[in-house]
Amino acid sequence: MSSLLFRNHTHVNEHRRLHCLSGAIKSSLAGGLLLSAVSHGIAGEWSWDSVGARAGFSLTSSSHPYVQSEAFTQVNMPWTLHMGANWWLQPKVELTLGAIDGHGDTVFVGTLGPTFELRTSHFPIYLTGGSHPTLLSDSTLGNRNMGCLFEFTSHLGLGWDITKSWNVEYRFQHMSNAGIGSSNPGLNMNLFGVGYRF
Repeated sequence: MSSLLFRNHTHVNEHRRLHCLSGAIKSSLAGGLLLSAVSHGIAGEWSWDSVGARAGFSLTSSSHPYVQSEAFTQVNMPWTLHMGANWWLQPKVELTLGAIDGHGDTVFVGTLGPTFELRTSHFPIYLTGGSHPTLLSDSTLGNRNMGCLFEFTSHLGLGWDITKSWNVEYRFQHMSNAGIGSSNPGLNMNLFGVGYRF
């Protein structure tokens, strides 16, 4: 009986892993096709925009928060959406590599996906937002089962261009697996960053 239960449990876990992997592949293909469609036929060039670092803490527990730190780089897509004389939307592709620490565990995190900046020439404050496919080194973070190695990380925030080259940002970030994992508790973070533009 115990052997049968073990085999059933193993089968369920394997099914969940395959379901998670299938969702990751479908999402990555969809994102790649979208980026290809957006940039196809556009007269322009991809350009390396910035590098920087971020760090912050979770909103789940004030006494024992999760702490995230990461390095990032951004590349400008070859088009800009102008919204009147003094407003424009700049799409970018962002790559991040970092880690989340908390409750005795450290999980490495990598993201790659689109980010958008809404800017105006009137003042050096801008809005930023985006959603990135995300890969974790482990689906368990302390007492929190993220349900899947593959997640989605979305953010919304504000940035300030201190000088022509240096900027600071705050972003509210939400990470979850959109229901493709065995569980989906999600993780909300406050992140603060500094970047250097080329």
